[in-house]
Amino acid sequence: MSYCNEIEKSNIFFGDDEQKFKSEDGFIYRNACSMCIVQIGELVGQLSNDIKDSHPEVPWKEIKGMRNFFAHEYHQMDPEVMWYTIHKDIPVLKQNCANILILIR
Repeated sequence: MSYCNEIEKSNIFFGDDEQKFKSEDGFIYRNACSMCIVQIGELVGQLSNDIKDSHPEVPWKEIKGMRNFFAHEYHQMDPEVMWYTIHKDIPVLKQNCANILILIR
């Protein structure tokens, strides 16, 4: 969840401005968020199959796939997709993680 929180903090720091994010000068904003997405994908790769199998509502494979894309094909990343990911997918992932943590504690 900490990387989800870092994405939220980046949004606040940069003013949660879509135009700024997508602009040529928005590369620092995009880099900050994309690094968190890479780290989220890395952590997903370390989860046990039991946890992943117990929570099919989380798109584990897609999260790992996005990590690979960000890590290896970043220059091709569409800012529109990134914006959608950090505003729609990350909040859902954060809530899913919170729910899972409640169950395993």
